[in-house]
This record gives sequence, C-alpha cells and structure tokens, in this order.
Amino acid sequence: MLVQKGTGLAVGEAGQADVLPRVDRQFLLYQRWLAERLATIEDPEHRRLLQRFAAWHQMRSLRSKAEKGPLGGSQTNQTNQTKRKITQAGAFLAQLADRGAMLKTCGSILGGTRRAYLPE
Repeated sequence: MLVQKGTGLAVGEAGQADVLPRVDRQFLLYQRWLAERLATIEDPEHRRLLQRFAAWHQMRSLRSKAEKGPLGGSQTNQTNQTKRKITQAGAFLAQLADRGAMLKTCGSILGGTRRAYLPE
C-alpha cells in the first residue's frame, strides 16, 4: 500500500482505493520527483518560481488528467514531458542568472503578459 505522507491518502496494491480516495501512483511519483528536484536548486528565488510554475501549470494539468483515469501508458509520457518542462525552466533561470538578468525583466519574452507565478 502506498501512503501519501501527511494527506491520509492510500492506494492498495491493485491500485484500488482501500478505505480512502484513490490516488494516482504516477502523480505521487511526480510529486516525489518534483520535491527532490526542487531540493537541488540552490537559489531560493529560482526554487520558489519553479515550485509556483509546477503548481500553477504542471500539477494542475496532471491532476486534471489523473481525475479522469490513471496516468499510465501515454499519460506517463505526459508526466515525463512535465518533468522536462520543469528541468528546462530551471536551466533557463540559471542561464538568466549567469548573464546577470532576472526573469521579471524578460517581459518581452513572455509577450508582456505577467504570469501568476512570477514575482512582482
């Protein structure tokens, strides 16, 4: 049985909910990967931005898909794409920092639209 720490959610070996609501194994694995990935980022602002990006876009999308059915098969590919996006966003932030730039000064790259996960 898998238990998501601190939530009281559990999944039986057959993937069926025991007494508690069903939890998608791939989604749990993604959450674990994200926590481990964020822990490797030294810059606290970069870590905060990536966490917001993950919560606002990636996890919201995965959660919606998991509600419709298990994230297996082609959905596992979606999880891998989500991981790549987080990794690429982290690399982008690192490149900006190497050049002495900050994300909030890159408004033209974002089409002038301020995203909810960006700092003011």
